[in-house]
Amino acid sequence: MQGNSFRKASSARAFEDIVNQIQEAIISGRLKPGDRLPPERVLQQLFGVSRASIREAMRVLEGQGLIVVRPGAINGGAYVSETSYKHIVESLRNLMLLEQVREAELFEFRAALEGITAKWAAQRATEADLTRMAAALQSMAQFEEDWEAYWASDMAFHEAIAEASKNRVSLVVLKGIRDTMLRMLQDEFAGVIEKKQVLRMIMEDHFHIFNLISEGKDELVQQVMAEHVLRFVHRFKGE
Repeated sequence: MQGNSFRKASSARAFEDIVNQIQEAIISGRLKPGDRLPPERVLQQLFGVSRASIREAMRVLEGQGLIVVRPGAINGGAYVSETSYKHIVESLRNLMLLEQVREAELFEFRAALEGITAKWAAQRATEADLTRMAAALQSMAQFEEDWEAYWASDMAFHEAIAEASKNRVSLVVLKGIRDTMLRMLQDEFAGVIEKKQVLRMIMEDHFHIFNLISEGKDELVQQVMAEHVLRFVHRFKGE
């Protein structure tokens, strides 16, 4: 990347100005995944700031998942990260937890989101999408006694539907909501006595949802998916 694309940083909280400039360079595509940022001493000259300001800016950008700092004299340095939802999902989860979003709000929104996502999937799913859904269902059946593996497969099924919807916003928000829900409810699930009955209900619903998506029944699967999410909540919480 050409060094003259950056301007001298504002003297007030210089590291924030540096962060904003590099963010803009990444968002605009002037910096691409895998690109190496100029060395620290060059960045000092470009931005007209101290080493401390550059290092603080790199720390913030790394925390945001926008860059990765690699050690080494030859290949070391700051590189633009490959595209990943990980930090966005974590930020969304932390925001909802910090804002103390109520469980009822979360489940209400998730039911609506997953309903419309399933509808889009029924309209847009390819054979490859259906294959991923089927593989997740098979995995769930295999790991019925292994709770962690079961929930990972359950998430894979819902993610496959979100991917089939061809709406990336839906996929990112779904991941954030699921992470938040698991954080909120993990202790409660440990106390559920009839786990097998709950998991069997989930499996039956999933097969029904898969069949509706395969058949392109978009309006019906939207309703069924929303009902599935809410029914799980009621069974899970013993309501």
